[in-house]
Amino acid sequence: MACIREKISIDKKGKIQKSYFFDFYTPNGARIRKYGFKTKAAAEKALNEVYFTEQKGINTQQNRTLNFSAACDNYIKFDVEIYNKPKVIETKRSCIEKHLKPAFGNMKLVNIKKVHIESFIKYLKDDLSLSNATVNKYLIILGCIFKRQVDCGNLMVNPVDKVKKLPTIKPTIRALTKEELKHLLNTCKKCFPDFYATVLTAATTGIRQGELLALKWGNVNWKSNKILIDKSLYKGHLQAPKTKASIRNVNMNAELAAALKEWRLRSPYSSEDDFIFPDSVGNPQDSNNMIKRKYKPLLEKAKIGDFSWHGLRHTFATLLIAEKVPIKYIQEQLGHASIKMTMDQYGHLLPEVHEMGINVFDSLFASGECQNRKSRNVS
Repeated sequence: MACIREKISIDKKGKIQKSYFFDFYTPNGARIRKYGFKTKAAAEKALNEVYFTEQKGINTQQNRTLNFSAACDNYIKFDVEIYNKPKVIETKRSCIEKHLKPAFGNMKLVNIKKVHIESFIKYLKDDLSLSNATVNKYLIILGCIFKRQVDCGNLMVNPVDKVKKLPTIKPTIRALTKEELKHLLNTCKKCFPDFYATVLTAATTGIRQGELLALKWGNVNWKSNKILIDKSLYKGHLQAPKTKASIRNVNMNAELAAALKEWRLRSPYSSEDDFIFPDSVGNPQDSNNMIKRKYKPLLEKAKIGDFSWHGLRHTFATLLIAEKVPIKYIQEQLGHASIKMTMDQYGHLLPEVHEMGINVFDSLFASGECQNRKSRNVS
């Protein structure tokens, strides 16, 4: 592993001198060091030139001419498109084409330094008014582009590693109270009866929107009152759920089971292979159309105000926590990969945790031993 280090020395006049040097071993075991660089950047530049000739046998001139745009294409083709789902692929490709390529264009990778990346951050914040969280997402993708070139031996240093991410505040998602949720469902049942089973499923199972719209009647087990979540819908295409943990069985309560049975009798598409909540011709329902034509009119009618569809999932978890349902059960129903993820999102809503922490010491000092000591001190 090559490294760059700082060297402190004292000259003949007794003054402290600071310099840098690099150090690495070649494949045949020879150690190569070079001293005397005034700055760390100068040492990095020299290391890039020497390291790839000695260590990897890579053509140094090719390394010097590798540009950012080509590195982006390489990252998309051999990383993004192989290891990601369509929605993630589209998002990353959009970020790269819309902002990263225009910002760094045909700059040589070896010439892109920390200062260039910081200027890019300033542009995103000041000129485009993007949030810190969004800027950090661009930084992550940018770092992955450089990391791939480091892993492939075309770069020695990832300049993004030197750039700090911006501080962020986790956004709060509104959750409905029991009374608000009951009012929303009653309004839906009365004014939008064909939409009632859809909203009730989302609110009482906590499944994601894509998982909901991918459901087929064959996923419903009427005997066990469970629904199998094994697919997700994205832009009309079925795909695997978000994570392995997302493949799960969620419970149906009695109201949901009855609503789905009633909806199946009313729906013209009710075979095992048919979608439970299709569009007018039996195809997968477009999520944007559902929100625009059904969900927003429902919110307006119920006078709920601005409330996202994802808020139904958040409401599901929040109401269970309020009833002190075990967090492990909530994790499994939500399809979170770990209980840590559930705790990170909802742990602050567990009031009994704070009460238990306080009660531990209240009970300690209320014990008989402490009371006896108090009595002896008084006497």
